Amino acid sequence: MTKLEELKQIRLKPILIPPEHGIWGFTIEAILLGIFLSEGISKYFIAIMMILLPFAKQNLKIFLQDVFAKRTFLRKYVALFFWMLFGLIFLLLFYFAFSNSLYDFWYYIVVGLMIGFVVILLEIKGFYQDILTEILGSFIPVFFAIGMSTTLENQIDQIIFIGFVLGFRNISSILITRKLVDFIKKNQIENFFLLLFIFLVSILFFYFFIYIKFIYLYIFFIYLAIYIVFYYMIQLKIIQKAQQLGWMQIALGIAYVISIIYIKINLS
Repeated sequence: MTKLEELKQIRLKPILIPPEHGIWGFTIEAILLGIFLSEGISKYFIAIMMILLPFAKQNLKIFLQDVFAKRTFLRKYVALFFWMLFGLIFLLLFYFAFSNSLYDFWYYIVVGLMIGFVVILLEIKGFYQDILTEILGSFIPVFFAIGMSTTLENQIDQIIFIGFVLGFRNISSILITRKLVDFIKKNQIENFFLLLFIFLVSILFFYFFIYIKFIYLYIFFIYLAIYIVFYYMIQLKIIQKAQQLGWMQIALGIAYVISIIYIKINLS
């Protein structure tokens, strides 16, 4: 087969589009929180970087998979080309963000990129869809959101707030959703309410020791309570597919973040 024929047979969708749908929910939530709780123009450049990241991650993953497997497919060079293209756009956006910033926000961007590289290596080595890999990957947009908030000022309480709001959402979403997916597929569930209780205790810990405002407790409680609603919807066969649950929990996450933003802007 000639190189031209091989090139024509290459499917671009697996190279360009990441198969994980959950990362888009985490990314949208982080962008919303970062933009509304940050000042300055740099946050918009960082937001575009966040949108590009899942695509660039997929390109790099395909390329490294073929390199580690010592494949001679032309596909890896196509993936490398797109990764370099996204990388160039990313560098331009980073330059514009840096040019309009006052503080060293880029520390958090670098941490996010390092986490992304580690996640790619873990997925290639057989830890794809592993719980720890998913949790680690969900924190990439968290660090970018923190970076958005530190371009013009560097407030520790703001960093902790964004980290807690998004971190709590991401970890709870991954762990609880996995339990509910097992309930859908296997009609059995273990330690679901125990897990909810653990997250409830963690909320109270932050309330008493990190001093988050009491009004946020309502949002956290309602957020956890809706997962109980999902549980009974599965039991009553209203939710019958994992994909249905996936889209519903993404909608829940976006509503959760919008509620937090509203309280932070209008009632703080």
